[in-house]
Amino acid sequence: MVEVLVPTEIGPDYAPPASPRVERLRDSLVAIRRYDTCSERALLVTESYKETEGQPYIIRRAKAFDKLLRNMTIFILDDELIVGHRASMRKGVPFCPEIDVDWIEKELNNRERDSLSGSCPTCIEFLTGLRRT
Repeated sequence: MVEVLVPTEIGPDYAPPASPRVERLRDSLVAIRRYDTCSERALLVTESYKETEGQPYIIRRAKAFDKLLRNMTIFILDDELIVGHRASMRKGVPFCPEIDVDWIEKELNNRERDSLSGSCPTCIEFLTGLRRT
């Protein structure tokens, strides 16, 4: 029989103690102070949409998704049990041009006021040409 430990005082502020693995995950995530922009997804989707020009929209979306699954950077970090990231880095923010691009210009204009950095060398080059393509 499995013994289930039930705390005697459960309230809204109760949280069970974290395991060493969870502590390591938390510490490594908190240590990263800034989010980083990741253009990898946007570049792959844009490339796919150029390759499938003239095809039905649903086919273009499917082929773009296929290209993402085949080409996105895959990384699995130590201590993770559930893996997978939408960007090519731990605290990366992917751009999704097939969904919406209007927010990107406003977001880039606010760089000095928030903690999202743009160290990805192709981000600005890609985004400035986005409206022209």
